[in-house]
Amino acid sequence: MAGTTRKVERKAAPKASADAAQEGAGEASTAGSLAAVERLRARAEALPASAVLPCRADVVLAQHNAQTGIAAVLGQKATVLAAPDGPRPDWAALGATREVAEAVVYAALQVTPASRDRGLRADIAEAYKLREVLLSDARTLALKGIFPAKRVAAIAVGRGTLDAAEDCVTLAALYHTHAAALRGKTAVSAAEVRRAAELGAALVASLSPKQGRKKAPVDPARAAWVALRDRLWTLLVQDYRAVQRVGAWLWLGEAGEHVPGLQARVLGPRRKGTAGT
Repeated sequence: MAGTTRKVERKAAPKASADAAQEGAGEASTAGSLAAVERLRARAEALPASAVLPCRADVVLAQHNAQTGIAAVLGQKATVLAAPDGPRPDWAALGATREVAEAVVYAALQVTPASRDRGLRADIAEAYKLREVLLSDARTLALKGIFPAKRVAAIAVGRGTLDAAEDCVTLAALYHTHAAALRGKTAVSAAEVRRAAELGAALVASLSPKQGRKKAPVDPARAAWVALRDRLWTLLVQDYRAVQRVGAWLWLGEAGEHVPGLQARVLGPRRKGTAGT
């Protein structure tokens, strides 16, 4: 009965969530927050070394998704409290997860300053868009039997910036391989396929950790920021799990549309009949 009740309540949730998300949600800072780092430093440094997760994530994407998930869950606080079988999280801690995300972004920017290559962010954003355009069309072509369905499904499960770049290359190769069968059956232009291949390859070269570069002297200050970034990232992963647990109770199998994973590339609620990435 509890699952049925939640399903009924969920139909009215979007409007309530949107209103609550605006109230006191604040604006995410893509520059992060040094104050947040200092408030969380002791907690981060207290983590046992064995628990620390290396941060290989797109931290700005993680911050955006965390903001989205936290706002969605806090917007349903009254629903959760009113349910006798509902979870009983620490609501203040859920809201404070925003600050953890800000701390991660700040620490990550000390390791790789945004000013190093302002064009890189624009290229990454373009790669994400191209991936979505090609992947959406590829799913349709897979349903028609033109593309191998398993290959398209394998591309769809990836996550992260480097993976998005690799997906652009892989998708472009699919279009080239099946070019003869695509005439009049694809919404993707030859220019988009060409751009996906070129941009994806360039980003893979830029983002890949193994490029045969000469090792630079170790910078102690940078090394300290790397260590702190990884510890703050670990806190974010741990804290966001509590947000996801409440989201899973509220929305069951649709939780990912409201509380996306930290590296999920979600553009919004999926339309019926489409698969998620």
